[in-house]
Amino acid sequence: MDENIIVRLEKEKVVTATFRKLSPDKKDKIYKAALKLFGEDVFEAVLLENIAKTAKVSKGSLIQYFGFKENLFLFLAEIVVSNYKSCFDNYFLNESVIRTKDRIEQFVLSHKIFRKNNKGEFDFMLKMFFENSYKLSGSFVSRIYDIQKEYLKKIIERGVQSNQLRRDIKVQYLILIFHSIFIGLLRERFLDKSVSQKNDFEQTLHQCLNIVFNGIK
Repeated sequence: MDENIIVRLEKEKVVTATFRKLSPDKKDKIYKAALKLFGEDVFEAVLLENIAKTAKVSKGSLIQYFGFKENLFLFLAEIVVSNYKSCFDNYFLNESVIRTKDRIEQFVLSHKIFRKNNKGEFDFMLKMFFENSYKLSGSFVSRIYDIQKEYLKKIIERGVQSNQLRRDIKVQYLILIFHSIFIGLLRERFLDKSVSQKNDFEQTLHQCLNIVFNGIK
């Protein structure tokens, strides 16, 4: 957890000095407990009492640390954005795939690994993308989408430069197409209960990208 974010959030009165002074382990325990519950249900249904019980602290302590449930929620959102960006900054530093279609495919599939290693953050993101109100989640969703689109932009621009993609199609249109496929697959794979569990995420992604690339090469 980035302590610089905690310092900034204290200045913004999202967290208190009392919370900032907690040990890293205790901060992390509260973070993970709150993340778990906000990842399981919509904002309105999550109770401070239950977060406190899961974190093994008193409700009074949570109020002392954050003041309101909304502030605890904002704290989670800031840390999740930071962790997500750090994870995929590292991913792109170590990326070794060359072909544009393969790079886009691997970027989307890497979220399966992100989910495995960061289930709390992943479930929180799904709730924010698809189930919490726009008023509550709009800023968070925009920031995560901006990170994703920036990575896609780098991949696509390299694809255009290397003549793997047509130059007559605006980059922002391609970003929109690929990002829409990505978000649609996330919803179908992880939220749509009517979709058969036999549906293979990787195979579906591969087929979608093939259809698009056949038209833009």
